[in-house]
Amino acid sequence: MGHDPNLKYWVTGMVVSQLISAYLLRDASWITIAVVGYMWGGVINHSMTLAIHEISHNLAFGNSRPGANRALGIFGNLVMGVPYSVVFRKYHQVCSVYYEFECDYFLITSLFI
Repeated sequence: MGHDPNLKYWVTGMVVSQLISAYLLRDASWITIAVVGYMWGGVINHSMTLAIHEISHNLAFGNSRPGANRALGIFGNLVMGVPYSVVFRKYHQVCSVYYEFECDYFLITSLFI
């Protein structure tokens, strides 16, 4: 176990591929944008949520560089519709510490809001 030195390259590749896709679809019809967005964008967004989860555990740069992990999480979150990387880290760490594997996210968020 430990940090994955390749994670930053995967995240960068996914962000760049989303931006290239958006550029290539700039003149496409709405139906094409919707289909590609659903199929291709859904895959990338799901991969980014998993990457942000790993980044929240400081697995991109290791525990010695939490700022770099946070910056990578924010960068990876750029192509998603909702900015959640920093907030997810906070709630997920609380959930992991207090509830281990039996986490109720609705209960946790209601405690902090």
